[in-house]
Amino acid sequence: TCPAGAVCDAPGLPAPINCTAGHYNPDKGSQTSGGCRRCESGSYQTETAALACIACAAGTYSPHKGSTACQSCAAGGYCEEVGASSASVFKLCAPGTWSDTVGLNRSDGCRPCGVGTYQPITGANSSDACLPCPQGTASAALGMRSCSPCPGGRFQNDTGELVCLLCK
Repeated sequence: TCPAGAVCDAPGLPAPINCTAGHYNPDKGSQTSGGCRRCESGSYQTETAALACIACAAGTYSPHKGSTACQSCAAGGYCEEVGASSASVFKLCAPGTWSDTVGLNRSDGCRPCGVGTYQPITGANSSDACLPCPQGTASAALGMRSCSPCPGGRFQNDTGELVCLLCK
């Protein structure tokens, strides 16, 4: 009997024909070349004679059938879904945060901008996106989308500051 992971598509074969990488066959006794099936999108297989495919890990995806590897999600966001078949599961890091990590698999991997800075866009992929608070504003918190304007009776002449100063 032809083993699982292979096909025997002609009589008198000296050995079974193993399914190639990117394909699998869970059935014994396959007699046609169609017995080796392509891995579905969202999965892959690197081995020959495989019985099953492997789901792409979170942080990766595979848009094509018959893949031998998954692609990493881009920097500036994350992909939490296991077995993703497209980059459409990619979610951008929120304003006030950034990530230079390729293949990030969770939202808490987006790093907050430091105190005295802000970052107004989604999907920032570098700490360079964190800008110093402009004059007249301040921020003592991490991960801010914008800096707070100084209230009446207070001022700030410098950039990148944490607090506004009392007017004299």
